[in-house]
Amino acid sequence: MNLESTIVGERIFLREMHESDISESFVLWLNDPEVNEFLEVRHNPPNLETQKEYVKACRQSLTKAYLGIFKQDESLIGSVTLNSRETSVEIGLMIGEKSLQGKGFGTEVVETVSQWAIEQGFKEITAGYLQENKRSARLFEKLGFQIVRVIPKSGTIAQDHSVVRTSLSLKA
Repeated sequence: MNLESTIVGERIFLREMHESDISESFVLWLNDPEVNEFLEVRHNPPNLETQKEYVKACRQSLTKAYLGIFKQDESLIGSVTLNSRETSVEIGLMIGEKSLQGKGFGTEVVETVSQWAIEQGFKEITAGYLQENKRSARLFEKLGFQIVRVIPKSGTIAQDHSVVRTSLSLKA
């Protein structure tokens, strides 16, 4: 899913990650238990090389995009993963810069991606989060997402996993 353009919000912009965007500080976010507590990466923490390989694989994928979340001053503060399926797109996000968590950046990212998805013709946006992740639950609920199913505990997932969905046509 190659995104050639930048997606612009009020305080942030999103663009495809490049291998050169992956720094030691970015990998430290992914390995920080306070940042990755609810991310799948916590099961297999990356290093600099494996994260660069992930970026390269995403750039070659037809259905997945890995975007950096940048403040207008061009500082990288997190990442967004988009997975497209026919008429829907699934979003996963991480605000890695801990000093900016809880400051509305996650809300702005989801709103900005939702507007972009409408413009691209997607009909719905989905996301998943672990039920213990109260911040994600509040974020998606506030933005009108509805829980469509709960995936029970199994295998490597130590907590129940909620899948949320919203119809983008409601926001058009």
